[in-house]
Amino acid sequence: MSPDATGAAPDPNSPLDAALTEAAADLIDELEEEVSRAGHDWDRLAELSARLVVAQRILGLHKTVQQLEGLLPICSYCKRIRAGTEAWSSLETYIEQRSAAEFSHGICPDCYAKHIEPKVR
Repeated sequence: MSPDATGAAPDPNSPLDAALTEAAADLIDELEEEVSRAGHDWDRLAELSARLVVAQRILGLHKTVQQLEGLLPICSYCKRIRAGTEAWSSLETYIEQRSAAEFSHGICPDCYAKHIEPKVR
């Protein structure tokens, strides 16, 4: 998925993506019907089975892969990302809105030593 002029990635639920998902599902249905009609033609069954596996992989990848691409305009100080012409959002919010990623927060050892340890001493 390529970002648009504002840096935003396309919506994974767009009509184009829905059409691709529907086309892949239709192809899988057609291949399954052909497999049932192929009977004992083992060469044809092998070919159809391979095509069916590929179609299922494509559909599965399409449903699970969402990625961010391109340059992200990010503030050097606060690390917020420009999500539009005037809107800025946190890195976590920006990524969560444009992908299937979710964030959990923790403290790395360096930040623990720098920010937490001095307060507990």
